[in-house]
Amino acid sequence: MNLKSFCKLSILSSLLLLAIIPGVSQGDGQEGHGGDSYSAEFTAIADQLVSQIGGLPFDERYGISPVQFAAAIEKTLVESTDSPLYLENGTRLVDAINYPGRNLVILSRPSWDRMSFVRRQLIVVHEYSSIMGLDDENYKISAKVLMRLGQFEPAPYPSAMPTTEPTWAPSPMPSWAPSPMPSWSPTPRPAM
Repeated sequence: MNLKSFCKLSILSSLLLLAIIPGVSQGDGQEGHGGDSYSAEFTAIADQLVSQIGGLPFDERYGISPVQFAAAIEKTLVESTDSPLYLENGTRLVDAINYPGRNLVILSRPSWDRMSFVRRQLIVVHEYSSIMGLDDENYKISAKVLMRLGQFEPAPYPSAMPTTEPTWAPSPMPSWAPSPMPSWSPTPRPAM
């Protein structure tokens, strides 16, 4: 290798490193445990819910400790994907999957985009409840907590699944109420 080739290779290597390092260290200017706007919104909703849950009487938290909830938010990586997410050997499509042993939540972007704000809150409480080791099968804890926060009310129709627990549905927002949606919305990530 001659000196001219060596210099070109050195310059190209330096430019490549400069292009990669700021993106890795700064997270491309995005925050939220997973580095994208979906995970940022997921954790922002969780942060908001911690203080709300802390304001509930102990017996209306259904085992959710605000301190443990906050710790779960801090230690859990939230990632999002455009791919469909399945449970039970690929037979049940879900909105998100949590891995308590790995402190990881994977969120479906297409599902998140279709959800109401109340449904997003329900998913957030459900996923972190599971990370904390609580059994929130069929949203039996998360729905009750959101009901106590005034987000849910008993549904006027029976659930499709047999249960001994009450069935819950989002309460309608009054026409005069401001939108519960954040003033910002996730921006799609460019295709690579």
